[in-house]
Amino acid sequence: MALWGKKDDVYSAGTISINYGTKVVTGSATTFATSLNVGDVIEVGAGATFGRAVIASVTDATTCSIASTQFLSGNAISGVEWTASQQPKYAMQDSNYSATQIHGADENEVASTNTTVGLAHAGWVGIKTYIDTHGNLRHKSEVLVAMSGITTGTALSDGTGGDSDDDAVLPDSVIVISSQPSNVGISTTALPYDATYSVTAVASPVVASLTYAWEFSSDAGVAYTSLSDDSTYSGTYTAGLGVTVTNQSLDGYYYRVKISATGITTVYSDAATLGVTTV
Repeated sequence: MALWGKKDDVYSAGTISINYGTKVVTGSATTFATSLNVGDVIEVGAGATFGRAVIASVTDATTCSIASTQFLSGNAISGVEWTASQQPKYAMQDSNYSATQIHGADENEVASTNTTVGLAHAGWVGIKTYIDTHGNLRHKSEVLVAMSGITTGTALSDGTGGDSDDDAVLPDSVIVISSQPSNVGISTTALPYDATYSVTAVASPVVASLTYAWEFSSDAGVAYTSLSDDSTYSGTYTAGLGVTVTNQSLDGYYYRVKISATGITTVYSDAATLGVTTV
């Protein structure tokens, strides 16, 4: 593979042991076969306690080998945590940055931290935080490899994953819902009736354009179906949904909205119900 790639840290709940003589890595409860590729950088121990190495081959889910032990501490490695990424290999030889100072920054992280750590571009970056002679907290950043973005580490089969350790330095944008849809209850004597459901949400810390898609469930939330505007529904792709209720057929329906934005994890609102009682 190339000298670098776009995969940020991928975590495993398993542990590894390394034989310095044979350069063989043996894992316990690990997923090498699906989470590692030749050329990936494996960080050994929490915060790269024991250093880093480049993957030379992957045999199966619990066995792989490393190209060199040069950047490992030399201490016995048995039953320790590990992470893997596609950060620049040459960064291991750069004395300016430790393992915990090299981060994969996507476009949204660059935008959200630009005024804090001064990132110039998405890609692999080195970041140092220090106190200057006047007692002020300072950040020094350098773009090691500029790219369109970094692919956030994905969860493994054990359910762990992602780049959460980066978030203290490079916070991810998230969608925050401040106002959820409310239940609507009416009687048949009020028909026809225009019910409304609304949501209030923002992307933070970076303001981003949000998209909305309302869904309904007719089986108490077991399964949802996407809505589109018609004679019954309006505003199906906005923050407010209108439902024209003309009879009791919609009684018990659930409504929720899917909220999305580029580069941000999609969220769903709480479900709100529609109740139509006979009077």
